[in-house]
Amino acid sequence: NVITESEYLPTLNKMITECRKLVFLPGLPDPRQAYLEACNKNSPKIRQTWSHAIVYLAGKDCGWFFLANTPEYQALTEFKKIYTKYCNGLQAGETYTITRERSKTDLKSQSPDKSVAKEYLTSIKKLFD
Repeated sequence: NVITESEYLPTLNKMITECRKLVFLPGLPDPRQAYLEACNKNSPKIRQTWSHAIVYLAGKDCGWFFLANTPEYQALTEFKKIYTKYCNGLQAGETYTITRERSKTDLKSQSPDKSVAKEYLTSIKKLFD
């Protein structure tokens, strides 16, 4: 289909990409869809529902801050490399799951108690006095 639908003979990279689409498990998004999903999920990311575990894992490995603050043409390139690594693992028979344990970043995103916040503000004020 790729050859007959292309105006020119497709590149090897295009053929590999199309073959991978046929082999992927149902429900596995293509790299750009996975990138958009990773970028658009709210924080904390670990608590969200994902189309596939490797979308979350690729986003986590790439870095949520990087994905949120880097232009798409740069971030998508990096995300694709990591996502492809996970896709190749799936094709080789590996299984991936999201561990829902609380990470240090989840704990940092929670609001502290008022007493802790006051102590923190007091320590900051001392730095500037």
